[in-house]
Amino acid sequence: MPEANSRGSDTEGRERAGAERLPSPALRNPLLYPEAHGEGRCQVHRARRRHQHPPVLRHRSLLHPPRRKSPAASAEHPAAPPKLAGRGRAGKAPEPISFTCHKSSGAFGGEGLTWRCAPQDAGAAVSSAVLPGLGRVFRVEAVLAAPVGWLHRELFEELEQMPRWNPSLSRVEVLQRLGEDTLVTHEVTATSPVGRRDFVSVRHRRRTQAAVYLVGTAARLEWLPAQEGCVRAETRLSCIALQPLAGDPGCTRVTWLLSVDLKGWIPAAVTDRVLPRCQADFIGHLRRHLSATAQP
Repeated sequence: MPEANSRGSDTEGRERAGAERLPSPALRNPLLYPEAHGEGRCQVHRARRRHQHPPVLRHRSLLHPPRRKSPAASAEHPAAPPKLAGRGRAGKAPEPISFTCHKSSGAFGGEGLTWRCAPQDAGAAVSSAVLPGLGRVFRVEAVLAAPVGWLHRELFEELEQMPRWNPSLSRVEVLQRLGEDTLVTHEVTATSPVGRRDFVSVRHRRRTQAAVYLVGTAARLEWLPAQEGCVRAETRLSCIALQPLAGDPGCTRVTWLLSVDLKGWIPAAVTDRVLPRCQADFIGHLRRHLSATAQP
């Protein structure tokens, strides 16, 4: 009995000493000393589970973020050029129209460019220069005894009648009218030294107080393949500026910039001879049409 009492007293003494070394109830960890904070066993278990198992990211965007294309992959697979809607549906004019206006506006004055002159023919001055992003561009300049309004009507509003006075074209058809100032056209050339070509183009006009600009570039229509016996060529740039002649509003200064990819196996030397010849012939046909037509 004395030994039992001594052991019990020793145990009580150790418990009292351990209690004295414990921190105050306000500073105790609720996970280790729930009795100091009045929490039950269930609350302690839930707190321990939350503490030991942090929340799992289950959202797909966090677990698997979207992959980004590398610059090399974007360069290998560039964005496809804009396509126009099918026949009879209202489409949107492709973006190259605004690019054409911007590039050609600085080329009329020849600022920063070296234009190589060619022999004048049919009362027209022909020259060429190399533009960044377009290659060789041909320019023809002439003064016609007709007001800007008459030429504007013949070259844009009555475009389908052009084969009547221009024998280098066999057919011109307006496929779509995108508003009042934009047309989608299909032109087929007559037989020439480089063969027959057909073009699908977007034409746009811009009227200002100083001039009227008629610009065009190639378009792509999947439902209109190349015509039989023709090669589908592309107009990289076509821009005609009609400016009233200073001191004589009855005359017009015509400036035409042209860059065409004729496609097919045609050497560049042949293209450099054919395109200026076509521009000079166009000015000659327009003069004869002007002489045969009674102007208001």
